[in-house]
Amino acid sequence: MAWRSSGVPRRIAKALLLVLMGLWLLYLALANTLINSERLRAALLDEPLARTELDLRWERAWSWYPGQLSAARLELVQQAPRWLGLDVEQVNLRVALWPLLGGRIEIDHLDASRIHEVAVGRLRVAGSGRLRLSELAWQQRELSIQSMALDLDNGSITRDAVTLVEDIRLAARLRLVPFDFADQRGGDIVHAVDGELDLAGASDAYAVFSDYLLGLEWLEVSGHGDLTGRLLLEAGELLPGSELQLDSPDLGVTLDSTRLTPGGQRYQLLGDGRIRATISDDQGEPETRLDLTLDDMHMWQQDGTEVMRGDGFRIALAGERLRLDQPPERLHRAGLRWEDTELTNIATLAPYLPAAIPLQLEGGRARLRGFLDYRDDTLEGTFRLDGDEVALRLGDTPMQGRLGVTLALPLLDPRSGRLHLSGTHLTLAATGDDAGEPLTTSLVFPRAELASAWPLLPLEPFLTDDEQPDTPVVTSPLLASAPFDAALSVSGEIDNLSVLDGLLGELFVDQSLGLRGGGRLSAEFDIQQGRPLPGSRLQIDSEEIGGQFLGLDTLGQGTLTASLVDDTPQRGLLTLDLSEVGVRRLSDGRRLFDAPRLSLSATGELPDSGRRLDNPEAQLAWQAAEVPDVTALNLYLPESPAWQLDGGTAGTSGVLVVDSDSARGRITLDGSAIRGQLLGQPLSGGADLELIINQARFDSGRLDISGSRLALQASAEDAETRSVVVAREAVLTGGSGWQQGGARTPSGRLRLDGLLADMALFNALLSSEHGLAVDGSAQLRADIELDAGRLVPGSELRLDATPFSLGFLDLEARGDGQLVATATGSREALSAALMLRMPQVDLRRDDADGALIEGRHMQLTAEARQLDLDAGLQALDTHIALPHIEAPDLAVFNAYLPEDSPLRLLGGHVTLASDLRLDGYQAHGMLRLDAPDARLAFNEHELSGSLMIDARLNDGDLRNMTFDSSGSRISLSNVQLAEDNAAISDGWWADLELAEGRLTWQQPLSLDSELRLAMRDSGPLVELFVSAARERRWLRNLLTVRDIRGQARLEMQQDRLDIRHLVLSGQGRELRANLRLGEASPRGVFYARYGALSLGVALADGQRRWQWPGARGWFERQPVFSSDHVSSRHWLESLEVDPP
Repeated sequence: MAWRSSGVPRRIAKALLLVLMGLWLLYLALANTLINSERLRAALLDEPLARTELDLRWERAWSWYPGQLSAARLELVQQAPRWLGLDVEQVNLRVALWPLLGGRIEIDHLDASRIHEVAVGRLRVAGSGRLRLSELAWQQRELSIQSMALDLDNGSITRDAVTLVEDIRLAARLRLVPFDFADQRGGDIVHAVDGELDLAGASDAYAVFSDYLLGLEWLEVSGHGDLTGRLLLEAGELLPGSELQLDSPDLGVTLDSTRLTPGGQRYQLLGDGRIRATISDDQGEPETRLDLTLDDMHMWQQDGTEVMRGDGFRIALAGERLRLDQPPERLHRAGLRWEDTELTNIATLAPYLPAAIPLQLEGGRARLRGFLDYRDDTLEGTFRLDGDEVALRLGDTPMQGRLGVTLALPLLDPRSGRLHLSGTHLTLAATGDDAGEPLTTSLVFPRAELASAWPLLPLEPFLTDDEQPDTPVVTSPLLASAPFDAALSVSGEIDNLSVLDGLLGELFVDQSLGLRGGGRLSAEFDIQQGRPLPGSRLQIDSEEIGGQFLGLDTLGQGTLTASLVDDTPQRGLLTLDLSEVGVRRLSDGRRLFDAPRLSLSATGELPDSGRRLDNPEAQLAWQAAEVPDVTALNLYLPESPAWQLDGGTAGTSGVLVVDSDSARGRITLDGSAIRGQLLGQPLSGGADLELIINQARFDSGRLDISGSRLALQASAEDAETRSVVVAREAVLTGGSGWQQGGARTPSGRLRLDGLLADMALFNALLSSEHGLAVDGSAQLRADIELDAGRLVPGSELRLDATPFSLGFLDLEARGDGQLVATATGSREALSAALMLRMPQVDLRRDDADGALIEGRHMQLTAEARQLDLDAGLQALDTHIALPHIEAPDLAVFNAYLPEDSPLRLLGGHVTLASDLRLDGYQAHGMLRLDAPDARLAFNEHELSGSLMIDARLNDGDLRNMTFDSSGSRISLSNVQLAEDNAAISDGWWADLELAEGRLTWQQPLSLDSELRLAMRDSGPLVELFVSAARERRWLRNLLTVRDIRGQARLEMQQDRLDIRHLVLSGQGRELRANLRLGEASPRGVFYARYGALSLGVALADGQRRWQWPGARGWFERQPVFSSDHVSSRHWLESLEVDPP
């Protein structure tokens, strides 16, 4: 029984086991057949996955018991859009069976390995690892997962087919809150995800962070590195504590300023860097923070030019809390830091300088430190730039040196257009290319507030679609075209104002305005709509400051002021007021004058663009200045050795007004001890010049000084000059520029009037060939035309003198006269013509005090074949006509006789007529002298009668004053010889003709001539030379011959008169003689023949010797003209006399 009872349960158990085994086998057969059939897949797609566009696939599946399921290569994919997916190699799951009866799928547990893909939204995860799900529920298109654990090794994460992370190690613990597929589309499933992720792997910076750079189009990152992170999710949003970090040795950053300002640059940065994205809690509001750090950084422009290198480049961004499926919509804060960087080319900052600043950065290295922060749609920051060898351009002046800039940026509001630079500080120590004085400047901007009516930067990256601005954006450079307002104050020191010359050089055509010196600077500017308001002012006070203008350099103590004086139109005013100022010429550094006060001002309408003023005008004025050395003024005289200043001091005052292309004004010069030369003659004395500048053009060099006046009170060696010249018209052009040192070779016209006290100044122009010289005071009138410094034919100089003095040869003519000099010929071969007329004239020798002769209608004409202002009149042809001259006393001509001549002119009224033509050093002409009551003396004998001299002067040589006197005649008529008041001879006449001879015009005259003579008789000669004849009547009758004809050779020297080979014949008688006159007493020998009777007589020292036999031979042998200097007595005693 016990055995039976124990066997029944065993059989029951065994039967039950068999039933269960059968049922399990049946389940295996039916269940595995069903789960691998298309009917089950279709049923699942129809319900409960209907209208979810989900596709569920598996290669094969099996179940060992109800509620358990295993599958190989399970795929769950949403067809469109593909926001959810699962692709695993092997999966095991447990399904709650009873909920299936109600159409609800509940998976208590899911364990998957060898994961091919897990997709949520745009994210795809793949790799070797394990996926575990618990409490998954699906009902009526609503999905929820209470727990999801994903662990990956050697995996990857992609987004939109772009690999975000590779070689990833991922640990994710997530939860999917109920999600309705019917109401939600796209990536909104991400909003239903909660949990946390820990990851580490290799990643591309651009792939990870490009969609999450807070929407900044101007910022891109690149580079490959190690990525680590921890993400905390709630409803698809990252929670505070989330962190993602990328470390890369070649992290790249692209800053694209073209997104901010048109014409900007793309800059590429590369270095050892880190990107760290975190979610933080900022006063209860979670926000996304992105920090980028670069060390060992290099920065290039888009053309490959390196512009920066260094360490400590930082970018910090903060925005709305980050979602996994989209970037934040708005940027809250942004910051850029430059902690230890160097600009390799400072010129890259040039596009960011305001166009109104005349500073251009051209090259060099500089250290850069600073930051720029963006918050609440505004920016603020500070930059410090230090460069030791920076190349820059201030205006048009290139410079190089040390530059330090602290740019304070308390506020930059792109939306409202406000820009504050208060606190900015600039230091500059640089020199120009010419290695001149360095510029050392230190400027501080205590107040610098600007506001633009337009946005200063594009706001699209920071605004939502409904916040886009409806006003234009300011184009680069900053404030270049914006109608902005500003309030500026500046203070500081500047020590070399010449660097501003480039800013002032365009104000006037061909005329630069420059400054020099330095001092304390202060400025206040108010600007409205881009234009400064009246009252804006800049002032520099200095112990040594100056300006450069009109070729002058001024330096003294004073103040430079620049201000705005009018509003419509806007006019600017630049003034330089100096005291104790020295003025030098820029071209050569010569000191011109010293003034107690000098002012320079420039004004003009402010332009709409550029730096050149509209309608500019400048004024230079000085008073009571002293010219320490007037020789410095020589450069302002036309280039010629004919005039120059040699020394002296003078006072000067003046004012010059300059517009855009010309100048006008008045300059006075007054000196009392000036030395100089005018036309080769030294002068000294006083000068008073009033120079009226009606117009002086810079472009053409045209100079109009009509109305100018020059007064001279100077003394020459032999004259006192007090002269005044007024320029009725004086317009000159050409030359090297009057403002730089005179029109050295001017062209133009001069019409002068004046009073000339000493015409001797013009003697340097007259040829010395003819001994021409003028003297006296005269009224001057000139009409002169110049071409490149040379006279133009037709130019005329007229002198009306009372009295007038003309010197020619050895004579001087005085009287009222008019001299007209005219330039003739051609421009290439300039000549001149002189015309002198003197209605009444007194003639005298140069060394005579009183008048020699008087004349009427004297006329001198001269033609110079060459005319040069420097060399004077050359190759002169002169015609001197004296048609009627009277001398009250013939005795004035004794100077032309030998000093000891026995012949003396005692008196008598004389009339003369002369006509001389002087051609270079050659001369010819005539001289006629008539003395009807002439009185002469020969030794103690006196003669009276009529004297006529008709001198023919041919083939003259003015260098030694010799003439061919052939043809000249001397006539004596109605001569009476008297002795002891008793007439010896009466009515006598004689004619002498110089058949051939040479005359030297000197005092006394020198003559060597062959004479032909005729006389009534020889009686007077016998009386004059043979005193024995007066005692022996027979001898006088013997020697007296009528109707004489003869010849002789006459040699008149300075101290004697020789009559050689005198032969007289008449009435069958013959008289021969050799005489020497001019010694203490005449000496000579005579030979007389009457028929067969002949007689020889020797005279000397009042003694005589007779020779009767062989008188002719004796006469021929006597040495009357021996060169031996023996006394007359010794000569007489030495004569050989044959006894009778």
